[in-house]
Amino acid sequence: MDLAKKADKPVMFDAFLYGRDIDSPILSLMAIHRVAADHPDVKVIVAHAGGHRLMDALIVAKSNRNVYLDISFIVKYFEGFTLVKDLAPMVKKVGAGRVIYGSDYPAYEIGDYLHAAKEALWSLGQSELDSVFGGTAAQVYRF
Repeated sequence: MDLAKKADKPVMFDAFLYGRDIDSPILSLMAIHRVAADHPDVKVIVAHAGGHRLMDALIVAKSNRNVYLDISFIVKYFEGFTLVKDLAPMVKKVGAGRVIYGSDYPAYEIGDYLHAAKEALWSLGQSELDSVFGGTAAQVYRF
């Protein structure tokens, strides 16, 4: 984390736990919370927005202004589940400036995933969509 701070680079944590690591305390959202809280000057990205723990990821982001939620993989993986319907309210709650679109290619075809993500977030305003689909990433990754 010190190196990331010195280089002014974000750090991403994969928060989609499954299989053998599902109960790993060092990979949990509470562990990510502790790291983010202990390093408030480092941008922390929660990949997959916590996966099936979307609400926990939301609370971690709300508790730490330096935490961003990446929505890669989950839109298609949880297609048909209420979790996908929770994405737009999650963006509203945490703020579009803290949510980053990602496709998780090659797990999903880029065009298909983009379409599914836009469909899931259809209720957001244009400025929020602009943030999620590029603006936030440009700010966080500085490109």
